[in-house]
Amino acid sequence: MTARQILPVETSFWPALALREEDIARQWLEKMGQSYPAQTAAFIAAQEDPFANPVGDRARRAARALARVLTTPRPLPAEEEELAAALDDLMRVRAVQALTPEEAVGSFFALKAILRASAAAVGGGEEAAGELADLDARVDRIVLAAFGKYSRCRETLFALRAEEIRRRHARLSRFFREAEGEDDP
Repeated sequence: MTARQILPVETSFWPALALREEDIARQWLEKMGQSYPAQTAAFIAAQEDPFANPVGDRARRAARALARVLTTPRPLPAEEEELAAALDDLMRVRAVQALTPEEAVGSFFALKAILRASAAAVGGGEEAAGELADLDARVDRIVLAAFGKYSRCRETLFALRAEEIRRRHARLSRFFREAEGEDDP
């Protein structure tokens, strides 16, 4: 065996794809924005102040982290941690919005088409087939992670709402018992 057969060969695919990182992030942001009404999507895209637009800020951070991890052949642990934190922040926001689960995480599936279009633009031919399969698997893992984070946030939200209803009911019961002159149990 030669050294070329043993060692992984760095193709031109990854460096060329990395050059499209900003474009991939922008396209995904546009796709994610489609889950909002047009006026909201325009505000999220245009307003860059993180205090005036926390949803847009979180979405931009997630888009940059997604693009960075997906355009790197072997993402560093720090990059993957940054992506996990950005996804967590974004899914927390999307969990409290009036979005269906499909709307909340559906834009992540668009990453496959965005990445395939970017890969086609940079070329790579048959050598890119393995890289595209790897990208598809990464996107699938990201979708599952995003859905898991969204689901956990929704569960927490519903648990908090249920607890608040129990508290209100207890207060009302106590109020009516006191109004009727009954002693507290």
